[in-house]
Amino acid sequence: MRSVQRIAARAVAAAALILPALALTGSPAVADPAEETFTPYVTTLESGTSACPGNDQYFSGWDTQRPIEWTYTNGDHACIRVEYKVAFTAANCDYQFYVPDRQATGYIDFWVEGITDQGHGTWGINRGINEYDKAGWYTIHSGTRVTSIKFWDKGPKGYTLGWGKYASLKRVCS
Repeated sequence: MRSVQRIAARAVAAAALILPALALTGSPAVADPAEETFTPYVTTLESGTSACPGNDQYFSGWDTQRPIEWTYTNGDHACIRVEYKVAFTAANCDYQFYVPDRQATGYIDFWVEGITDQGHGTWGINRGINEYDKAGWYTIHSGTRVTSIKFWDKGPKGYTLGWGKYASLKRVCS
């Protein structure tokens, strides 16, 4: 009986060593959540210049549902970058962006990046949404193996781009 217990204990110990390694490689052994939200990381690329006047390049406020952040469009020049670092999954998912019902009148040109099926390279694709007549959650991309989604404040001057301050990208997997 003790030899059976020793064999079982060794099997459990071996599994404890192998499973974390599988999780690092994106193995199907990792459970994929059905729905997850991501917080934006906002980086000021430039400020206090003629292309990006003033010290503040983005601002905080509220729409009717949640805290938001927003910026002015700056023509062909990027003053900020908003990025979502997405946890890897091989599952097929919809990526939904929260459009505030205030301070959101422009067109956002998203850059979606991911890892190829073979895992040896990356891919990228543009997706866009016109915030002018929208409020709430909108699907901006559907697919697998996404690693990041980002946008910049480029666009025709005179518009505002808005996003949820804490959780403005949602992943819904099937």
